[in-house]
Amino acid sequence: MVNSLSSKIVTKTKRALILVVPLVSLVLGFTVSSRTKDPSPPLSSWKATPPHSRIEDSNFRTRAPTQNAIPPKLEGCISCHGQIEPMHKYGTTETLEKLKEGKDAVGLTCTTCHGGNPVPRKTSDDPKEIERVKNEAHVRARFPDEWRRDGKSTGANPERSNTLLARESWQFVRFVNPGDLRVAAKTCGGSACHELESKNVARSMMTHGAMLWGAALYNNGSFPHKDPRFGESYSETGAPQTLIQNPEPTAEDRRTKGLLTFLDPIPRWEISQPGNVLRVFERGGKRRLEVGLPDKDEDPGKPDKGLSARGFGSAQRTDPVVLGLQKTRLLDPTLNFLGTNDHPGDYRSSGCTACHVIYANDRDPSHSAFYNSAGNLGQSKTADTNISKYDSGHPIKHQFTSQIPTSQCMVCHMHPGTNMVATYLGMTWWDNESDDSIYTTSQVGKGGLPPLSDDAKQLALKRFTY
Repeated sequence: MVNSLSSKIVTKTKRALILVVPLVSLVLGFTVSSRTKDPSPPLSSWKATPPHSRIEDSNFRTRAPTQNAIPPKLEGCISCHGQIEPMHKYGTTETLEKLKEGKDAVGLTCTTCHGGNPVPRKTSDDPKEIERVKNEAHVRARFPDEWRRDGKSTGANPERSNTLLARESWQFVRFVNPGDLRVAAKTCGGSACHELESKNVARSMMTHGAMLWGAALYNNGSFPHKDPRFGESYSETGAPQTLIQNPEPTAEDRRTKGLLTFLDPIPRWEISQPGNVLRVFERGGKRRLEVGLPDKDEDPGKPDKGLSARGFGSAQRTDPVVLGLQKTRLLDPTLNFLGTNDHPGDYRSSGCTACHVIYANDRDPSHSAFYNSAGNLGQSKTADTNISKYDSGHPIKHQFTSQIPTSQCMVCHMHPGTNMVATYLGMTWWDNESDDSIYTTSQVGKGGLPPLSDDAKQLALKRFTY
């Protein structure tokens, strides 16, 4: 049985070989014949194929480039804002005055920075159609009424918004200002563009303000340590957060380099306690008054209520220094929030944009250079026809710059404690209680400073009038 099976296998193998051998010979013969008739050219006659003329597919086959290139698909934002300036005017290879295929000079589209929905596209100028596109494309605010200016929603920075940014979602903050420090790590610091800068500015004095707060609290006896312990910083969700130095600095680093171990958020004013125990003996009024309940018999600006008639923690006794710092944080914001945007000299955005996007604040060319032609009312000069040119609270253009005028620095560095830019411009802080001249009559008449001439008065008036 085994011999019979083996003989059958041998017979089939012979038949297979009889069929395969002629087939292989035929193929080999065809190959040799082909090479004989069309010999390969010598290496000296070969020409390199330019890289741009070869397109390799998944099968490594070469095909000719298409004659009609597919036009780039533009984001729907361009259907409304196609005339707006490129945020980055200067790129590595070109300088753009207008958007190129919906991108700026470094290749960023609208939604790359601002987020939002790039799909909706305006099909007509009908107001209903425009409103439909806005509702579908724009990120919606949690508190839309708070973002109105003069009762209108124009996209301008609202007046005295205080902590409004911290209460909004990070998606809306990004939509309004991609340079805000809550989202800068995703936008400015994304794709390794300005990663180090966005990280450093979020921990800088211009953001946390620790030196100002530390000096005020220590010098007034509100906090016993000279090294600052409180600073302003917010997480992506808008919640106050502690800044921690990692690794923890040594005592020598703290002494010689000024490194801080941590910065806590500034405490709420209503839980603060005065540090100077002697102030409990300050004179009070004829009767004990309640905080927040004014007395009609009090003189304006001179309340009868002192700090307290008792000791710590009684009669709602709080530290006025902490309260003053909280007011300063809102009325003279750090980079965490928008400027007050309510008068010339205070129009600005937040974060990276606070410095690198210019607002119209000062008409003096010695302060604003060539930006002075934009005026001082925070109005836009953009080419975008959808942005109002008459509403305050807009930047001059939708564009970053490193040519920052002194007037932009003055928005923050002109208030008490930060007025070194005022002295740089040759100005002095005008006492809030002086009515006419910063020099008294006795100073001028008794060998003091001479009276100002008419020309000098006009020059001073020009400098102090926006």
